[in-house]
Amino acid sequence: MKRIHAFIDTGETLQKETLMSFIEEAQNTEIGRRYNFSQIKNPQEFQKTVPLHFYEDLEKDILRMKSGEENILWPTSIEFFSKSSGTTGSKSKFIPVSYEFLENGHYRGGKDMISLYCNQNKETSLFMGKTFALGGSLDIDDSSHIVSGDVSAVILHNLPLWARIFRTPTQEIAIMNDWEEKSKKIVEILINEDLRALAGAPAWILAILKKVKEQSGVSTLSHLWPNLEVFFYGGTSIKPFKQEISSLIGKEINYMSIYSASEGFFAIQDDCSLDGDMLLILDLDVVYEFLSFPHKEGDTPIFIGDLEQGKIYELIITTSAGLWRYRIGDLVKITSLQPLRVQIVGRTKQFINVFGEEVMVHNVENALREACKKCICIVHEFTVAPIFQTQTQKGGHQWLIEFLKEPEDINQFTIVLDEELRKVNGDYDAKRNEKMEIMQMLQVKNVQLGTFLKWLQSKDRVGGQYKVPRLSNERTYINEIITLG
Repeated sequence: MKRIHAFIDTGETLQKETLMSFIEEAQNTEIGRRYNFSQIKNPQEFQKTVPLHFYEDLEKDILRMKSGEENILWPTSIEFFSKSSGTTGSKSKFIPVSYEFLENGHYRGGKDMISLYCNQNKETSLFMGKTFALGGSLDIDDSSHIVSGDVSAVILHNLPLWARIFRTPTQEIAIMNDWEEKSKKIVEILINEDLRALAGAPAWILAILKKVKEQSGVSTLSHLWPNLEVFFYGGTSIKPFKQEISSLIGKEINYMSIYSASEGFFAIQDDCSLDGDMLLILDLDVVYEFLSFPHKEGDTPIFIGDLEQGKIYELIITTSAGLWRYRIGDLVKITSLQPLRVQIVGRTKQFINVFGEEVMVHNVENALREACKKCICIVHEFTVAPIFQTQTQKGGHQWLIEFLKEPEDINQFTIVLDEELRKVNGDYDAKRNEKMEIMQMLQVKNVQLGTFLKWLQSKDRVGGQYKVPRLSNERTYINEIITLG
């Protein structure tokens, strides 16, 4: 906690020092010579010299590293790659993970998560039992010994002893590739564990909890795990899943959000009374830049010292694993400057703006939560896509929803959902104005429970970090899912 308080007070200086140390360490790599790192004297020169990178800009270098070549993007050997398809593309991405980034990034971030939780819950019994951490799959190349897989699996593969003591299941089971076989073994183990915590992506933890309840025959999981006290979650918002998870557990527990990804460990909820606000951790071998969103001509990224509270930015990172000014595709809102807190509000490729409505992920999640409260229903999964304008109809949005508990009147639910979305997004409200004749009321299509899981299975995206895209500016995803429902 002393370290955390220190970077809160000296974050701007710390970030600058971290960046300059990265530049010095990598000056003799290929990318260091490409951009004359040895001549860069300050962060401003770095921004002028090194361009912003999408994955595609670094892909050739990364694939060379994956084949065993060294000293390309980072001076030390890279043996691990977190595999990510994201939610906006079918092509796999391989994100380099260095030993120092595992230690100074992911593992230090895990320690910070535990420290911040214990600091808020002085009477915790977290260390008296086990934490269930769900990992993804892992591939090991026998010839090169290069390891790739979901970031959760890469982390578990290298997990330090202090962390292994408190987690379940065993590493061998946690990183199995076969989801059906893995989930079966996990359930058998969890039924007999004294669980104190859950950790993972909400959708996949929920899938396991349902299997445990079904196999154990208990009315609620609190009968199995009376000491369960917290769910550490990341990857997606807890909001669409919280009611169902709480019902399965059958008692109140704490929920603590973290912001981690294939590219690094970024933020932790340091105050559980703040819904969705997370403390940006500034000493985890990540240097942050922020680009105003939506972008205007001439906009340039800024460092943390120039941020404005309440604004939305695209996140750009530089890491000790060879990602230089990398655009990870996440959008964050600055909710506090001192300490620096952020909310994840969407993806640069996950929004709908076909008609100028500029609807983002946090808009639809907030609207859906309120509609569910008013119509007494529970949503399990959903995605939203545009209905394109034709000569005979206005444009609009189609919501594909998998209900755990359906509303009594789907038409009334649709009306309420549309009203709530108009409340939280002024651009959508303006386009829905009947006088403008641009957008019709949104449409809701109900699909059978399990449809979204079938779609993930068809894309080989089961387990680990994979998640359903919430928003898309085209209809590819929604049409594929409809055919399965």
